[in-house]
Amino acid sequence: MNSQDAASDEFGAQTPADTCAELLGKLFPRPVGVAATSFNGANYPLFPSEENAVAGAVEKRRREFAAGRYCARRALSQLGFPTVAIPSAPDRSPVWPAGALGSVSHDSSLCVAVAARRTAFRSIGVDIEVIGAVGPELADVILRADERHHLEGWRPGDTDWLTLHFCLKEAAYKAFYPLCGQIIDFQKMHLSLAPADGHFRAFVTVPGALSFEGRYAVCGSRIIAAAW
Repeated sequence: MNSQDAASDEFGAQTPADTCAELLGKLFPRPVGVAATSFNGANYPLFPSEENAVAGAVEKRRREFAAGRYCARRALSQLGFPTVAIPSAPDRSPVWPAGALGSVSHDSSLCVAVAARRTAFRSIGVDIEVIGAVGPELADVILRADERHHLEGWRPGDTDWLTLHFCLKEAAYKAFYPLCGQIIDFQKMHLSLAPADGHFRAFVTVPGALSFEGRYAVCGSRIIAAAW
């Protein structure tokens, strides 16, 4: 597993993309392919069947999408899959090649993708967020009443619980949606955290409820999360 960023700098030091990809791969309990890249200033090519998904999109959206497909292909290649188009389904989710599944996430400048064989996981999800990206005005959207205790007594410099909860719920939602095809809000997802070792569980409280295991870590100025 390795990232496919513009590689290490001229002194051999890892880029933020390298570091986050390496750490993200370690969060999963079984082998996955992982790739990451910074997409600021980059414009990765798309297959013709992928172009439809961003036809008419603003340049920023196109760069995000193209970086995601680039990373997804690199992640798949680490598992032995050929380089193929990854078109979008009508709901805009990626259509992974037969035998594979995966997840893509990006923040304002960094994109990550994870791929796995369907024999290893039923579903997976990833998310990456810049620490401090989620403002307090979104607390009521993200946190359930039984999760708000994490913010009690919060002081500047403490763990960014709000962005952390958003990141973990996003990762779990990305694992949930391919299984059920159902759009849910974060009030229908409850988190149980073990901060000492970076583990969490996400319980989706809808008919046919599912639970997801996950792990998270801090990578420089970012939080990264993996769910399965």
